[in-house]
Amino acid sequence: MKVRDAASLEKIRQQGLAKFLPEVPKISVGAGTCGLGNGANDVYETFLHVIKAKRMTMQVNKVGCFGFCAEETLVNCYIPGQPLVILHKVTPKDVEGIVDGIARGMIPLKKALCKIEEWDFFTSRVTFGTGLGSVPAWHDIPFFKGQKKIVLREAGLIDPEAIDEYIAVGGYSALCKALTQMTPDTVLAEIKKSKLRGRGGAGFPTAIKWEMMKNVQTDKKYIICNADEGDPGAYMNRNEIESDPHALIEGMMIGAYVMGAQEGVMYVRAEYP
Repeated sequence: MKVRDAASLEKIRQQGLAKFLPEVPKISVGAGTCGLGNGANDVYETFLHVIKAKRMTMQVNKVGCFGFCAEETLVNCYIPGQPLVILHKVTPKDVEGIVDGIARGMIPLKKALCKIEEWDFFTSRVTFGTGLGSVPAWHDIPFFKGQKKIVLREAGLIDPEAIDEYIAVGGYSALCKALTQMTPDTVLAEIKKSKLRGRGGAGFPTAIKWEMMKNVQTDKKYIICNADEGDPGAYMNRNEIESDPHALIEGMMIGAYVMGAQEGVMYVRAEYP
């Protein structure tokens, strides 16, 4: 389906939301670099095998990194009407018990790290469910207490390779607004007002970069996402690229609209693979 206006985007969003919050139990395995380093792929494959062998009706997918790397492998468990529960330090040996418990409508609390009852994504709020008073809320965990997730608020919750899940939680609505309701100049004015800065060591104002490129007269322009990660103490773009790539794509497309760029490139440091 082509997106031509807000109405067509909303239709896709509703379809994606039905996938993101299905009517059957859903298991999501954290498969960022940290998760894979702690055996996430084996855990994922074991879930697929056990669910198929037991002929269970459950959805299984992969998500990115939720941020608590020391507790990997993290597994999100969703039973309709209940909070999303994040299990920690899950191994293949734990999988059968988790599946059997979920099949009975029960979350294996011994492995529960925290729960999420509702979540504010970029442009939407999603309610998972309430209950499970014995499981702490995610923001009551000492590691997360005091944190406010902004750039990585979708990481570890959506399937990074599923565009419909990104749209389900409000993705591409900002691009749609920019293209249908704003001019490049009004978008640039919003970026200036936001005081958005680069995430490298210099913290260079984004609006100045965009305005400089906008004013350049040339046959072809490119917008580049520099994920080199070479500066000491610089922001690690890897987490975004792994866990929420469509947010990068959407941001680059908005920037391209402002600057008049025709192509975009994401540069990743050679050591990363």
